[in-house]
Amino acid sequence: MSHILEALEVTVTADRRRVDFAAGCLVGAACGDCGWATWPQRALCARCGSAAMSVSELRGPGELSTWTTVWTSLPDVPAPYSMGLLMVDGIRIFGHLRGDLESLHEGSLMRLVVNEGSVPPYWFETIEEAAA
Repeated sequence: MSHILEALEVTVTADRRRVDFAAGCLVGAACGDCGWATWPQRALCARCGSAAMSVSELRGPGELSTWTTVWTSLPDVPAPYSMGLLMVDGIRIFGHLRGDLESLHEGSLMRLVVNEGSVPPYWFETIEEAAA
């Protein structure tokens, strides 16, 4: 029960930062009790239920797991655009992909870009791979 009471003192989800534009990173959280990490921040740990969540910065690079092309536009995001699931600092994050998308493969390293005022406010760009 004490975890729930502690969680009531935490900023509500809608008011928690997801992106730190000044620092150039995503804002996640890590559990001080079991070490579980998440993005975006949560009031309680999904693994152990603890409210001992501390802010963590996610900078990448991200390792691409899978991706797709979306053919339906969104407001301020014309189609087609690509979305991918990446492992960033041990956390799975879904985001827009930009850059040389023809060369993507499972395991591609991509850098995180944040830009205040952009739609979306963050995305992942391909990193030029050194010639073998």
